[in-house]
Amino acid sequence: MSNKSLLFFIAACFCLVSASAQQTFTIKGRIKGLKDSIPIFLMMDNGSVLSTVEKGTIVNGVFSFTAKPEQEGVTKYALMADGDNFPSSWLDVWASPGADIKIDGEGYLFKNWRVSSNIPEQREAARYFAPSANEWKQWQEAVVERKQLRKKRPDAGPGEIKAAADSLNKAAQAWMDKIMDRELVTMERMPVTDIWMAKLRQAALSATYNHREAFRQKVIQLYNKLPENQRKSRAGVATRVYLYPVVVVKKGEPMADTVMTDLLGKTHRLTDYKGMYLLLDFWSVGCGPCIAAMPELDAIADSLSSRLKVISINMDEKRELWKKFLEKKTPATINLNDDMGMAGLAARYGVNGIPHYVMISPEGVIVDHWVGYEAKELTKRVKKFVE
Repeated sequence: MSNKSLLFFIAACFCLVSASAQQTFTIKGRIKGLKDSIPIFLMMDNGSVLSTVEKGTIVNGVFSFTAKPEQEGVTKYALMADGDNFPSSWLDVWASPGADIKIDGEGYLFKNWRVSSNIPEQREAARYFAPSANEWKQWQEAVVERKQLRKKRPDAGPGEIKAAADSLNKAAQAWMDKIMDRELVTMERMPVTDIWMAKLRQAALSATYNHREAFRQKVIQLYNKLPENQRKSRAGVATRVYLYPVVVVKKGEPMADTVMTDLLGKTHRLTDYKGMYLLLDFWSVGCGPCIAAMPELDAIADSLSSRLKVISINMDEKRELWKKFLEKKTPATINLNDDMGMAGLAARYGVNGIPHYVMISPEGVIVDHWVGYEAKELTKRVKKFVE
């Protein structure tokens, strides 16, 4: 091989190695004040579910991850650690191919660990966090204390534990209210981005359930400033549904309907199946009871196929997650998605927890609805109507 050819070969190998390296990102953490050998997890944030990407261990306060991004561009991940000293939450981490991410901090309250990288989304998230750093610390402390309650008070009675838990939950909510108040102030001077829209949606949800009218009015003001294309986005529609709740259909009333698509992109409506009993199954791939119910739902769909259709309506924000989960299965149920999660058809049926089931008569009238799965009871409940 000539010198020129050798140089070309070396250069080509170097490019291949460099290209391969650019496909991965690294996370290196150094945290003071932790016990040794703590499990730590890098999770993929799929919007409605967290799935494990890598598992590591914190040794002498140090941990690291090297992983390939799930997609091109920037991907949002979640960092979680195992143990009673950690809050039941996670640290948001954004990564992209070739990114070198540093995490440093002290203690178990990982929301206050500092993430350093050149990724714009990470810097944007830090700008929202900074004004409420102390409030986040207080919120985590209340969450951890609530988590450790039974362990720290082994001799306390149920009434005492409940009173203490209620007090800590109230304290945690008060700190979260302060955090969200400050985030709204920050949002007033920040550009509208995906992170901004996600925070607006979360604020609208909080306003709905916490009944803070002054807070709700501030969220409405921010929503009203959005351009039309942002209002029509998934986050924008969800925000509007939370701020102006839709009418929930009740037992004895005609069913609510919308356009949905199946795994192949074909459109469906519930009225397509009018004349048969319908069992609606609202579910997510991250819901354990939802997954546990699937074999029984398939059996129901098979055994009662002449009189009943089981419509499984997926709630996951990322359609790819739903498709990937079902690609190796051959469910007997009809699987659909309206791409609106909790803000779409689910809102019309008052879905607050999953699995959520709705029985609809052949005339298109709601005859029953319930939340939760219990083996065999699902079949009994359905057969009570169909048979």
